Amino acid sequence: MSISPINDIKKIRYLYYGFVLIVLVRFYDLNLLLHQFESPVLNFPDADNTFWFILYTGIPQFLVKNFTISLLFDLSLFIVPVLCLIFNRTRIFPVLFSIIFFLYFITVSNFQAHHAHNLNGILMLSILFYCTPKTFASVLYFFRYYVLFVMVSAALWKIFRGSVFHLDHMSNTFLLQHLYVLTDHPSSTYSTVIKYLMDHPILSHLIFIMGTLLEFVFLIGFFTKKYDKLLIILFCCFFIGDYAINQLPFFEFYIFLIPLLHWKEINEFYNANNKLLIA
Repeated sequence: MSISPINDIKKIRYLYYGFVLIVLVRFYDLNLLLHQFESPVLNFPDADNTFWFILYTGIPQFLVKNFTISLLFDLSLFIVPVLCLIFNRTRIFPVLFSIIFFLYFITVSNFQAHHAHNLNGILMLSILFYCTPKTFASVLYFFRYYVLFVMVSAALWKIFRGSVFHLDHMSNTFLLQHLYVLTDHPSSTYSTVIKYLMDHPILSHLIFIMGTLLEFVFLIGFFTKKYDKLLIILFCCFFIGDYAINQLPFFEFYIFLIPLLHWKEINEFYNANNKLLIA
């Protein structure tokens, strides 16, 4: 009996585009949609060749300078994912979504003067839905290893830079990260906690080391999938803790949990095809 991963692919499709719609609603609430930028003048391509090239085409400027155009573009960000859910066997709308979300990614980063990487996961995983079932499984596994690489490389970056060996690193980070909160709301509970951590650098450093070790644990995922459920829990704990301590809301990064989830049909399909290829 042939194995088909169609049901799992549909589930992932609904999970992905449902999450995208939640993210877009959140961006609307944060005034991060293009029609909410009110025709900005300054842009910030930094030293990124892709940003410079797209800016040179004039597309970002065209999208934000006219309210009607920016509003229609923002509406397409909501409409196309819905079409992807309704017409769940076509590849046209997923490709279209990748294009418009890429343009949004470049444009919003340019005009908010900050090249954040919180949208990388949404943009990258969007290519899954114009793959064949066989390619889908391979690409999904690729993203699983990419997630593991992101977490482990973050730990190695801290180690090789020497941050984990610098006792005052985390307490200094708290000062830089929360300067405005400490200044504007010095008596708040949050400021009190942060000041306590700053006054106790050993405790702050222990938190930093724990976070680094938590990231490094993802190395085990390169050798076995047995502990992926544990890695999912650790993934959530890390980013929830990062938000609680540093107020860094990497909500969009939770899309990277999709490759870590267990997909029975996809696993069986991938293993069966690999055996056939080997034979």
